[in-house]
Amino acid sequence: MLDMQYRMHPEISRFPSSEFYAKSLKDGTVDSGGNVLARLQPPVSEHLVINAATGGRPSVVFLDHDGLEATKDRSRINVTDAAIVCAVLEDLLRQNEVEFSFLPSEPCGF
Repeated sequence: MLDMQYRMHPEISRFPSSEFYAKSLKDGTVDSGGNVLARLQPPVSEHLVINAATGGRPSVVFLDHDGLEATKDRSRINVTDAAIVCAVLEDLLRQNEVEFSFLPSEPCGF
């Protein structure tokens, strides 16, 4: 069974650790002092408001809206969801240095 995770911020891994691992899942994403590794610090974003008490940004936010779903063919769509995703992505790309080395060098062929 998994006992150490190396990809999630500790605030995010807290849920699977609690719900699926009886709180035994350890975080390989912190240093010996318990500080979150720099690569996992939340990015700069207008959606991640700095906490006045801690000076840090939240690792997770939920954006609620009143957009309605519609039906297109046999699928459901939500134009408001799509617009929010585009706005968040644009904000993140504009305010943070982004490394695209993870992208394939050849086109996917879509």
